[in-house]
Amino acid sequence: MRKEQKGVIMILTEIIIIFFVTVMSFVLISGRGSWFVAGYNTLPEKEQAGYNKKRLCKTVGWGLLVIDIVVIILFAFKDRIPDAFHVIAGAIIFIDVVAMLILSETFCRKSDAD
Repeated sequence: MRKEQKGVIMILTEIIIIFFVTVMSFVLISGRGSWFVAGYNTLPEKEQAGYNKKRLCKTVGWGLLVIDIVVIILFAFKDRIPDAFHVIAGAIIFIDVVAMLILSETFCRKSDAD
């Protein structure tokens, strides 16, 4: 395989991955796709009942969209961004994941008022 073909295959792979993650984030933001939330489906039904499924999907969807935007920026400008941005991008993704974990255990839990 020639170098040009490898480059085209790499770009197509990146586009397919970005497309899949973007679609999944919008499915989650719409409140559907709870099957995509890691760990939620493996919980017993009694514990699943303690979560607001729609809120959980939206929280994970918005978090996934933030990660997707960071990855799109990294892919789009991979040759033109400074190395320091990779550290910043990693920090953004880390903070986003921590925020999703905290929100899923606080904001997404059902309260007595729900």
